[in-house]
Amino acid sequence: MKMKKRLVFVMVLLMVAVCVMPGIQSQAATGSSAKKPYIIFVNPLVGNPVFTDEEDGMKQAAKELGFKLKIIGPSVIDDGQMVQAVESAIAEKPNAIITVPYNFSALSNTYIKAKQAGIPIINTSSDSPENTRVCFVGTNNTNYGIQAADYIAKKTGGKANVCIMMVRLDVSNQLEQKKAFEARVAQKYPNVKVVITEQDNGDSMTAVQKFQDIFKAHPEVNTVLCLNATCGNSAALVVSENNLTNKVTILAIDATSETVDNISKGKIWATMAQKFWRMGYLGGKYAMDTIHGKKVPSFTDSGTILVTKDNSKTFQSEMHKP
Repeated sequence: MKMKKRLVFVMVLLMVAVCVMPGIQSQAATGSSAKKPYIIFVNPLVGNPVFTDEEDGMKQAAKELGFKLKIIGPSVIDDGQMVQAVESAIAEKPNAIITVPYNFSALSNTYIKAKQAGIPIINTSSDSPENTRVCFVGTNNTNYGIQAADYIAKKTGGKANVCIMMVRLDVSNQLEQKKAFEARVAQKYPNVKVVITEQDNGDSMTAVQKFQDIFKAHPEVNTVLCLNATCGNSAALVVSENNLTNKVTILAIDATSETVDNISKGKIWATMAQKFWRMGYLGGKYAMDTIHGKKVPSFTDSGTILVTKDNSKTFQSEMHKP
């Protein structure tokens, strides 16, 4: 009995000795091989379908590439809340941050703080100056505006009175799209005119009210160019209520289920579907490449697909490819 007790005591001493050997415990707790890289996505509009799609692409990248992903952000377009969210992400000291700087002027100081903290930032959907981030993955906004002008001109026979609806008049990526659209029609389509540009703050009720006012004040408007995902369905509702479905051409943006459904029903002519899933997947991949010291492209065009009634049942297979 005494021998057994001694043996147990010796084994306990050996176990304690192994546990307190220098470096073993700290490597297990803090070594790079023991922890997954930690990446935070600061979503500018949590709950919005297109950014949920981007989240899904990022989650797939996390699953395949082996990083820990956290998603935070405001549920409304708000500069103050966005700044607070990015600063909160910086405070957590992740290995990288992925975000959408809709209004970079409001976020410029937080980008500086991230750089000072050694945290790389990857932009998706909306970009900032090249020296403020590692890379950008998103729509080529100039190409988007040019293509939108070409699509509308072809659909309307080169004659259109256009209302452009933005989420906000100062959102950088939409400003680029708008300017490219206006430059293209000025160059090639003299009978395509921009009558009014408005904003709806990404709110469907605001958009409905704006369209009601626009069609009353500007009955000549016969084409709507949407630069945010809320716009198309709100425009379709007002157009339908005013019996203008066959008189107003709506070119929406993004492929939410409601938008695609309205296309199938003939209430919306088409949408330019941005590949948000691909933005999320590549954003995650480039963040991991950066963490591991690999070079990544400064700019990646994630692409778009024109969705009409003809391909509304089949286009999704192209949307979820890396």
